[in-house]
Amino acid sequence: MKTKLNFNNKNILVTGGSGFLGSKIVKAFLEFNANVYVLDLKFNKKFKAKYFIKTDLSKKENIDKSYNHLKKKKIKIHSLINCINYHSDNMEEYTGNL
Repeated sequence: MKTKLNFNNKNILVTGGSGFLGSKIVKAFLEFNANVYVLDLKFNKKFKAKYFIKTDLSKKENIDKSYNHLKKKKIKIHSLINCINYHSDNMEEYTGNL
């Protein structure tokens, strides 16, 4: 199938990339030659994500740590796909700085 989409060397961040939906998204971006960064609790051996950061994104300090890790490595994220399923009664904790 011919496509006009070009993700060559684009940096895509997928949170929850090891889950069912996330792994499908990771696989699709890898087929488009993107650099896929996965943040999740466990590594999915079915795909060949080049970059994996093991983290629990239900904790704000881990979100900050992951962000700072990518920033320190000077990785510019072109797209973020959020596939985590997390519920908090205190969403202001996560969105207060937005």
